[in-house]
Amino acid sequence: LVFVIWQESAQDIYKLYRALSFGHDPNTFASFKVLINGNIFSPTQFKILPVTSESTPGTVINITDKELQVSTGTQDICLADFKNLN
Repeated sequence: LVFVIWQESAQDIYKLYRALSFGHDPNTFASFKVLINGNIFSPTQFKILPVTSESTPGTVINITDKELQVSTGTQDICLADFKNLN
């Protein structure tokens, strides 16, 4: 079990995401997941945004039905195109 350390840089979090992501093919060993309202989702898109929030790393800055913006130790990231794993 691995947890994201949101104080890390967006680039380091992206490296973790890439190590666990096989695009649209399932990773039977492990995958990058987020827990939202008791539901587990796996994003298939990850973007480093050209924005740095003043919020504590790990804070959800914006959430829509398609994207999740989270602050990190550097720039914010956007996770999108979620697969429901429930």
